[in-house]
Amino acid sequence: MTWIDDRLAERQKRDEHEQLIADHAETIFNDLWAEIKRSVDEAKSKQIPVYTNGATYERVVLLSVIGPTRHAQVFGEQVSQQQSPPKRLHIKLAKDNSGIIISGPPEKLYFDVSEDNVVCLKCDKNQISIHDAARAILDPFLFPELNQPKSN
Repeated sequence: MTWIDDRLAERQKRDEHEQLIADHAETIFNDLWAEIKRSVDEAKSKQIPVYTNGATYERVVLLSVIGPTRHAQVFGEQVSQQQSPPKRLHIKLAKDNSGIIISGPPEKLYFDVSEDNVVCLKCDKNQISIHDAARAILDPFLFPELNQPKSN
């Protein structure tokens, strides 16, 4: 075999790897979204003002933020107004099927193929389950004060 044969074999292996990921990317994204939705529903049941929105492959989690209250006079009456718009967390399937892009930490989860030829998610080069990925996405969004580095 020549080096050209080696490179052709590498190309074929890469193409098969990318095709396997493309075949499973939408399913994994939908499985992750289902797990995120379960967590959002649980959070709602525990009085956290969170809800979901978005399109098929561009999802959004919204968290109502109770900001500083401002009092205004409307037609002679005192009215309290909430100033803060909801926090938004965008979760979308990358158009090239390379992974899932998130507007907060972690910024991207990558698709890869494991040693046993199964498409999986990776975070920081480590394989991560759907459940753990959902938590990694939602935890810093819902509980940012608990995810801050501790100062000495």
